Amino acid sequence: METKKGDSLEFNTGRQYTNEGQIIKVKVVRVQPFLDWMDEYLIIFNDISRGICGIGTVWEFKQSDIMKLYDGGKFTDCPHTFFETGQVPDWYKD
Repeated sequence: METKKGDSLEFNTGRQYTNEGQIIKVKVVRVQPFLDWMDEYLIIFNDISRGICGIGTVWEFKQSDIMKLYDGGKFTDCPHTFFETGQVPDWYKD
């Protein structure tokens, strides 16, 4: 299945930040062709459990790549309103 702008994902990492675990919601806000066979995805995520919202890029729109981005701190903090609207902030330069 091809990933496209507007696609979303929700998962629970199982980390016990709350009684329910750690719930993260993610949206694709832009798909940038990189090579003939590969795309780069600009995503916005919202860590519901910890109140952290960020924007960054991944090579694959899957939980493991998103968690590498998050755990590695390779994202830019952004207001939760950006996640709700799914819009790329004007100030964000990737």
